[in-house]
Amino acid sequence: MDACLKAASMVPRPATSRPAARPLVRRSLILSGCGQTFSLGGLDSSLGLVGRRRQRPVSNTPTRSLEQAVPWTMNWLGKHYRAVARVLPWIGIVAIIILSVVPAKDRPVTDAKDWFGAWDGHLIEHVAAFAPVAAAFAIGYYRWPLKWLLLLALLFCGGIELLQVPLPTRHATVADFIVDLVASWLAIAIVFAGEMAFAKSQAISREGNEHN
Repeated sequence: MDACLKAASMVPRPATSRPAARPLVRRSLILSGCGQTFSLGGLDSSLGLVGRRRQRPVSNTPTRSLEQAVPWTMNWLGKHYRAVARVLPWIGIVAIIILSVVPAKDRPVTDAKDWFGAWDGHLIEHVAAFAPVAAAFAIGYYRWPLKWLLLLALLFCGGIELLQVPLPTRHATVADFIVDLVASWLAIAIVFAGEMAFAKSQAISREGNEHN
């Protein structure tokens, strides 16, 4: 055994400080010829060699995928937000109709009344239900005239209150109709004003580019 280790240690090492794979193979062949079998780790430890293991680079594929997915999603929404805005208000309209006709005991309630009081909480609930739906409808159907959007909001808010008249557990009030209508009209007016301002800024930028 000692003769084998001595013969293996006499094999010349490469000039560079970095250990190469070929001398280790030659040493392993010398030891195997002496009738001894060693693993590469045992050979390194017995001869005092320091082996360098190549470290695999850490894969950051999930991070890169997330970084690529977020800009792609924003780009897709930027191009198709009109189509999304045409679908969302109809979902909201169906939800408002269902919540308006179900029995009062089955209607989900929020903590707005506990936080802001009975009247203010009731007001916040109605505004939160009708304003986003009206805003999404105005964004999706921005080519419709403003008067038609306002008229549709009037008919919808009035129809919701009329649906509750024959229901025993629900009650229609003029105050709810006014709150719903005002919230819807304000949301539509804000979206319409934003659309006009955006179109005007686009026209000004196009004129500037043409002059340049």
